[in-house]
Amino acid sequence: MASSTQGPCATLTAPSTPGTYNVRLQVTNQAGSHDTTYTGFLEVRDITQAASYPFSEGFEGTAFPPAGWVRINPDFAVGGSVQWEGYRSTGRGSFGASNGMARLRNFSYFNRTQRDHLITPFISIPPTANNPTLEFDVYYRAIDWQSTANNNNPYLYADTLAVYVSSDCGITWQRIFYQGGTDLADTAAIVQTGAYGPQAVPPTGPNTAWSHKVVSLPSSYIGQKILLRFENITEMGNTLYLDSIQVRDGAVTVAPSAALYRPEVSVGPNPAQAEVFLVVRHGEGLPLRYRILTLAGQELLRGHFEVTSPEARYTLSVGSLARGIYLVETELSGQRRMWRLAIEGGF
Repeated sequence: MASSTQGPCATLTAPSTPGTYNVRLQVTNQAGSHDTTYTGFLEVRDITQAASYPFSEGFEGTAFPPAGWVRINPDFAVGGSVQWEGYRSTGRGSFGASNGMARLRNFSYFNRTQRDHLITPFISIPPTANNPTLEFDVYYRAIDWQSTANNNNPYLYADTLAVYVSSDCGITWQRIFYQGGTDLADTAAIVQTGAYGPQAVPPTGPNTAWSHKVVSLPSSYIGQKILLRFENITEMGNTLYLDSIQVRDGAVTVAPSAALYRPEVSVGPNPAQAEVFLVVRHGEGLPLRYRILTLAGQELLRGHFEVTSPEARYTLSVGSLARGIYLVETELSGQRRMWRLAIEGGF
């Protein structure tokens, strides 16, 4: 397939044969031409080849991602090498019972708020399914940075795991799970007071360091072929491990978690130049308060917004700030968070 459309956008018809395809882009003007090939960029699936129910994946094979799975690394085109990957170590998988698992090294990820996806094959949920349920195991420890260079202002490097389900080939997604930081883990955050320490690794042998998650799938997906998308949202915290994914009949009905609709704030872009955005989700009707501080704790800017929609974005002008590192403090629904913000513009 090919297109020679002029302009910044082109629409192509996907191949009809399932498989993984490269995409080659070429631009030409009076000064010459340049082309780039994105290897394995396009994945075409056959919905008739759905995995049977109950479904399970323990990442014990040597190939990653496993057959039928897809990983999406949005920042790979600009050199982002951190993505979902396989990890093998004897006795370190789910509660010490397996050797293979998936992981994402947020510890080494220096592109905050980036979202990486790991998507299952199609899974056929039969009409006879009784309370179809997703179960999986997670090992994660956030990092609580309390460096004296930060004037003892604590900063929690807390990454987030979200799970979505789709029954229309990934055109639309419904979020069914959302946890981050200490809510995601059954183990306490690692307190870091000096130089950045080693990344967390699951202990070997039988242990209770892993967290077992159980999520009831909405009944509307019974009789459908679904995709599940595991989304890591990085805050440059610690490595997140995922294992023992199962979709099967559940013993009890699990009510949707209140965390799905918990108000949340994100700050970006980071680094910033003239502007930085505060993005609020599920905070309609709540006040959002913010402050910008120096690393020594001196307040430079403060204010508040009344959140008026389920997803809102507010702009802060930071072009007058000198180039350097600052702290952004936000407070929403009684939850206070501190963010490190790099300013690359300024003077």
